Amino acid sequence: MDAGMAALPSAVRAVTGLSASLSYLLSHALLYLLAGVVALALAGLADRVPPLVAGLLLVIIIIEFGFLVFTTESQASGTD
Repeated sequence: MDAGMAALPSAVRAVTGLSASLSYLLSHALLYLLAGVVALALAGLADRVPPLVAGLLLVIIIIEFGFLVFTTESQASGTD
């Protein structure tokens, strides 16, 4: 898939009128900025509620494993 052709960059391109590569860059920069803000908020909360760290770690492991399974399945079936 070409950069800028996925759903989020396409939406950014439709709204802003930027090129595909710039919409890809902007959408991913905003997404990673949002992820960083959420991570900082969760880190502050985990500092006050220590068992939350174990729960967050478990959720991250499940998400990563699910992503691995999904991508492996899509590669094995030939869909990209």
